Amino acid sequence: MHKPTYKRLVIGLIQHFIAMLILITISGVILNATIAVSYMTGQSLYQVDFFGVDSEFEDSILFQEVLNDELCDIIRLAVIREQFETKGVFDSNKIIDITEYANRKGRRNGCPATVEYTLDNLLKWGEEGISYSQRSMSIYEFMEDYVEWTDFALDDNHQIYFSGFHDNTGMSEQPETEEDSETYYTELQKALEVCSEGQRASMVISYMEANIPKYYYSTTKEEDGTIIISFNLLHCKYPMADGSIQLTECAPNWFVYMMLQENLVDTINSIAINYTQYRDWNTMYQDDSSNLKYCIQKKSSKEVQTITNLPAVMNNNEDEITETFTEYGKYFVFFKDREEYTGNTGLSERQVSDLLKNYGYAYPEDTRIWVGIDTQYSVKNDPFYKTCSGFRKIVPYTNQILATVIILLLIWIVIEIYLTVNAGVAYTDAGEKILYLNYFDHAWVELIILFIIITALLELCAIAYLVDIAYDNIYSLELAGMDRLYQHILFGIYGFLSSMFINIYWFSLVRRIKSGKFWKYSFFSWLFSKIEKTLTYMAIHGNVAVITFLLYNIFLLINITSMIAIFFLRYKMFLTLAIVIFLIIFNTIVGMRLFKNIVEKRDIVEGIEHIRNGEVDYKLNLESLHGSNKEMADAVNNIGEGMRKAVMTSMKDERLKTDLITNVSHDLKTPLTSIINYVDLLKRLRIEEEPAKTYIEVLDEKSQRLKQLTEDLLESSKLSSGNIDFHKECINLAELIDQSIGEFTEKMEERGLKLVFDRGDVPTYVYADSQRMWRVMENLLNNIYKYALKNTRVYIDLSLKPKEGQNFIEMSIKNISERQLNIKADDLTERFIRGDSSRTTEGSGLGLYIAKNLVEAQGGTFEIRLDGDLFKALITFPEYVPPETHSEDASNDTMEDKQTLEDKQTLEDIQPPQQEEMPSSN
Repeated sequence: MHKPTYKRLVIGLIQHFIAMLILITISGVILNATIAVSYMTGQSLYQVDFFGVDSEFEDSILFQEVLNDELCDIIRLAVIREQFETKGVFDSNKIIDITEYANRKGRRNGCPATVEYTLDNLLKWGEEGISYSQRSMSIYEFMEDYVEWTDFALDDNHQIYFSGFHDNTGMSEQPETEEDSETYYTELQKALEVCSEGQRASMVISYMEANIPKYYYSTTKEEDGTIIISFNLLHCKYPMADGSIQLTECAPNWFVYMMLQENLVDTINSIAINYTQYRDWNTMYQDDSSNLKYCIQKKSSKEVQTITNLPAVMNNNEDEITETFTEYGKYFVFFKDREEYTGNTGLSERQVSDLLKNYGYAYPEDTRIWVGIDTQYSVKNDPFYKTCSGFRKIVPYTNQILATVIILLLIWIVIEIYLTVNAGVAYTDAGEKILYLNYFDHAWVELIILFIIITALLELCAIAYLVDIAYDNIYSLELAGMDRLYQHILFGIYGFLSSMFINIYWFSLVRRIKSGKFWKYSFFSWLFSKIEKTLTYMAIHGNVAVITFLLYNIFLLINITSMIAIFFLRYKMFLTLAIVIFLIIFNTIVGMRLFKNIVEKRDIVEGIEHIRNGEVDYKLNLESLHGSNKEMADAVNNIGEGMRKAVMTSMKDERLKTDLITNVSHDLKTPLTSIINYVDLLKRLRIEEEPAKTYIEVLDEKSQRLKQLTEDLLESSKLSSGNIDFHKECINLAELIDQSIGEFTEKMEERGLKLVFDRGDVPTYVYADSQRMWRVMENLLNNIYKYALKNTRVYIDLSLKPKEGQNFIEMSIKNISERQLNIKADDLTERFIRGDSSRTTEGSGLGLYIAKNLVEAQGGTFEIRLDGDLFKALITFPEYVPPETHSEDASNDTMEDKQTLEDKQTLEDIQPPQQEEMPSSN
């Protein structure tokens, strides 16, 4: 099957890079479409409407927004300059009326008194800071210092009440209940004499709570009931314009003093803030620091006040000033009293009037305003220049940017459609179209959907984070080139990863739908299949299911019922305790029963393990088991008994087969010997007539083959039954190989086989039976003669292999097979297995079987390895240790060899002869 992996990978990478380019383009728009401009009151963000119809900055909404903000600053600056300047020059000796200044915006606290300070003293006071001293006194001390008897009055019912703090200006109202004031005051004094000091104090406190702001004072009550009044008194650091120091001298009563103190504090703070703005804004809006030019005139009966950043028009008349400002690219002229408005800025007269309303107290009806904007923007880095630069970076190229994004998006969509069509499609070598799933596609569909949701949330967080970073950099006003490149890279990476994750999830769903496995690989499919299997299983084992669920539900019911009873009887300690004890006992019994059931099952598993490991006589103790576990254990015991009988029957059958082969082999030897002898007699007669001569040759050949087969069968039977004797001695394996090669050289040359023997520089003595080893070599060389490829070489090698502190001599025989070996190497050493599956060649299939068993019976190892057509036989024997150096070890080795022979004579590993024709050994 051919999957278009590399092709799809390359196309997918191209698609992801396209997504990256789209996001980089969008990041360029984001970084340039928002412009941050710094004003004295903070920073303002302006959005470039690059999809708008205005292609010129001066005609755009952005221009009007900047002009509106600039005009707000100018109007406020003119107000502030008026506070600090006299005839356009800063005047530190300017007199400031405190109450008038505090009430300039219409916020009036009703203070009837005022004081005057020089501007210089107020500025120094604001710079050093305002400080207070707290004064606390009892209500009686307060009344003694700040309350007069004339502050009390009588109502219509001649009841006394506190009318307010005394005020020589007539602020306090005294009710005129009598035309004769002398009579009135006499009655008032009599009422005061009757009224106790505590009652008068309560009247004063009630009045203060109802009429005086709480921030002027605070009250506390001591343990003895005395009311303490606390209030702050301002530290007057600088003298007034008339030289007075104490503010208390300027107020007729305590209440007026508090209002006057409030006005003074507001004036000091406001002057300090306005002076900072005056100093900075004057610098910002100087003629050489701003592209916006302004001139504001306010007329009064005394003089004309002019505020401007164009010194050239300072002494010009209205017409000359208007002519000067109309020369700018954008301008407007506004005469408030005449309701005249001319200009080309796009601002309306109503907009300008609304801006002036916020400072109506500072702009009388005879105000004149001229504003002009240098559209050449010769002053760099002012708001107009910055916004114009941002506007011209992007708006003229709007169509190109939009077209680029649309083209890239269309390419991305086309690639997505192509990859969707080819997703999950592969082709066989014959060109047949098939569908496939990736490893990722086997995950549950619900899990993929969860991943999609998580990825979407992460991507939303990521884009929000990127936009925040972009705006942070925009707020920094100056975005360095490396920072801008870093922003573009981040957006590009986001686009690449977003496209990649979209494809991963989308193509997985597409492959599932195409292959019809969408439902199969889902959680609900798995859940429903489990439910179906459970229901089917329960239906098959209905009785068990009913009993199990019945017992389980009874267990749950008892516990739930007990918990409910505990809740309702929680106030009856005895019953609650009894239920708790019952629950503990009941659950303990159930737990112990479950534990015992698990232990019994574990015992049964251990019994099965014993039987599986060959202990077929192992029996489980049924007396310690109960219920279904006892039935299961009885079945296991019966299985063990059945296995034991089967093993005994198999061993008996194997023994009978072996005896049959042995007896038949013996029975065949007598007539076969006669046949061979008579054939030999016929050969001595030298019969030359045909076809008698040919018949004699055939009889001789077949009788010899039958003789060999009989001997092999007998040898195999002896090996299987263990009825064979070995006469082990020290033999030279190299000499044995040389003799075998000498015997078979002439025979091998008939098939063009050349024997190559490499004895190596290793010891060659082993402890084995020389006659049996000769039989091993004979079988191996006969096997090679029959099955090796003609005209090839046969390699015989000797090598020394140390292992676990002992040396082993390894003999290897390698040749190339004439026929293909479609068989396992281990199968070649089984009985009656031949490499020639058609059985057209000579051989019984017992040669390698006899060789392997003879080698292993003498303490060696015999292994066959196949690598394609290469046949390799490996024979390994321990190196012989001479008795004169290690006599005790040699004796032990002899005993171990005898023990090994005895072990080999058991019937446990005997396999019955194969009855089917299978590929034979090489």
